[in-house]
Amino acid sequence: MSRAIEVKVGALILVALGLLAAFVIVMGGVSFERTYTVYVQFENPGGLQSGAPIRIAGVRVGKVREIEFRGGKVDPKTREPEPVIRAVAEIEARYQDAIYDDSRWFVTTYGVLGELFLAIDPGTPGRPVLQDGAVVHGISPPRLDLLLAESYELLHAAYLGISKNREQISET
Repeated sequence: MSRAIEVKVGALILVALGLLAAFVIVMGGVSFERTYTVYVQFENPGGLQSGAPIRIAGVRVGKVREIEFRGGKVDPKTREPEPVIRAVAEIEARYQDAIYDDSRWFVTTYGVLGELFLAIDPGTPGRPVLQDGAVVHGISPPRLDLLLAESYELLHAAYLGISKNREQISET
């Protein structure tokens, strides 16, 4: 009798571990699709993180595998400094035919305070398809911190100009 209970408990534990593994795979966004890699270079990708989704028209087509800091490196061919950040994008191979060599890559969010993701504007049909290992230039998101700092400087300069020249302004 006790042997039957041990078998039932063992089976229950195995089923629970199987369900846990399935849950981790589904919720972790693990995909068993073939992928190809595109390197997206940015001056400043905002808060984009590795693991962020990649979307075309709202449809998830891949994820950002890694964000590499490359500041200071010089391109040996052009002798120009490379962009500071390079995102390694893994895209499911089934979407490769929809992304052309004139595609645009940019960082955006869902809504105002939503999740950051890498968005792709696929480009012009009829152009060559973007190949595995291609390097593209991403469009960096606007820097709100710099905009606020510059706005403050402008307002402060206007305030100082008005306060120092009150008499001249009132005469005019």
